Amino acid sequence: GAVGFYENNDICLLIKVNSETDFAAKGNTFLDFIDSLGKILLDLNKINISLDNFLNTEILSKTIKENVDEMIAKIGENIVISDLRIFDKKNSNLSFYVHNAYRKNIGKIISILKYSSNSNDQNTQDFAKNLCMHIAALKPEAIDEKNLDQEIIAKELNIQKELIASSGKPENVIEKILEGKMKKFYSEVTLLNQSYVLDPDKTIKEAIKEFNLNNSFELKQYVLVSV
Repeated sequence: GAVGFYENNDICLLIKVNSETDFAAKGNTFLDFIDSLGKILLDLNKINISLDNFLNTEILSKTIKENVDEMIAKIGENIVISDLRIFDKKNSNLSFYVHNAYRKNIGKIISILKYSSNSNDQNTQDFAKNLCMHIAALKPEAIDEKNLDQEIIAKELNIQKELIASSGKPENVIEKILEGKMKKFYSEVTLLNQSYVLDPDKTIKEAIKEFNLNNSFELKQYVLVSV
């Protein structure tokens, strides 16, 4: 399958469509279909439309679901619209990056970064694009540990506790080891704590802090969709 990126003055969106094979996903028929879905969504210009509501939306006397069924018959394999993310562009700047691109706006992985900046000059835009590339490469689960899913944290805590407990070390030592293990875990799965791919000696948090010595940049939100 593939992910498509689309934007107008009000919104930007990601839509993911899965196919059975890469052969179909790379074909112009499939890619044109994703582009047509993106255009419809931009024309609707709705922030809060759900995937289910979109599938039931009627365009020229046919629902989107019926258009999907026609495309299935046309390319000869099952396809599914599996993800839809829509974002308000007001009061923020956007950067996006397409990895393994089939077209300039369609690929296997797309990341979007929302940020604010007092001066969105070329230097700032380049920095935002580099952060998008980092996100696509390292696939963080959340911006920081505060925003990380509590179930993910609890699962990792249990795994590490069991591993450390089996070593037979005393309780006070176990707590210190656990703290170190969780710090390492957060450095792997949270964006601000990850090592910056373009400068591995710095975390993303440190790279932003250094950039802001001469600029004004605030990371507000990121999204990553991949197949």
